[in-house]
Amino acid sequence: MSITVLLLVLSAAIMHAAWNALIKQANDRLFMMSAMSAVGIPAGFAFLAFAAAPATASWPYLGLTTAVHAGYYLFLLRAYRTGDLSQVYPIARGGSPLLLALVSGPLIGEHLSEQQYAGVLLISLGLASLSFGRGNVRAILYAVGTACFIASYSAVDALGVRLSGSALGYLAWLWLLDGLMMIGFSTAYRRRPFFAFLATGWKPSLIGGVLAVAGYSIVVWCYGLGTVAPISALRETSVVFAALIGTIVLGEPFGTRRVIAATIVASGILVMNI
Repeated sequence: MSITVLLLVLSAAIMHAAWNALIKQANDRLFMMSAMSAVGIPAGFAFLAFAAAPATASWPYLGLTTAVHAGYYLFLLRAYRTGDLSQVYPIARGGSPLLLALVSGPLIGEHLSEQQYAGVLLISLGLASLSFGRGNVRAILYAVGTACFIASYSAVDALGVRLSGSALGYLAWLWLLDGLMMIGFSTAYRRRPFFAFLATGWKPSLIGGVLAVAGYSIVVWCYGLGTVAPISALRETSVVFAALIGTIVLGEPFGTRRVIAATIVASGILVMNI
């Protein structure tokens, strides 16, 4: 992996942790998430201008991943309502590669190496330590549920992209459908309050949306410059950045312990994939 790719992926990890921090401290997290998702709509149209349309075979996966994303957003928002960023985020993001590793054998016949088992052990230890001590049990359960949704849409998107014939076209339509789904839900749920929120909260929403779109775009672009598994693993070092933001910026308790636990989780992910 070149230094350029390394720095780009690390910057994407910081962006991902940052927009989650914006969600965590928003007054209305549902509207904030919806407004941020809306940024994906113009981004999707922009990419469609020069990206090939995804193949017909990938469209069922686009529909399925949009539905799974709805569950992901619901559980993530519930987790942030009751728990701290420095606890919820590492469990949600660190739990997904652990789940994918554990189910890959029964589902698709892949078997873990000794090195990958060592990574599973590290991730498990880090997640277990994040679950102990003062913390809302409901937040932990919602974070685990979020990890399940992340693992699910990761698997669905992996299959959909392979069938699409156009990774950028698939991603563009994913942004479009995701944004339209969230906007449609928010306006149907509470139309007037949502537009009132946009009048005052559009700036942080725009910043968060740009961070989300730019961060994932960087990762996808880097996939074309290096090996996918190490890049994906490096991206999940965002769990460390989220723990640091929660501790330093948001002033959450148990900061040192959670940063150490998040670092163990990130180390396990790197061991599994590099």
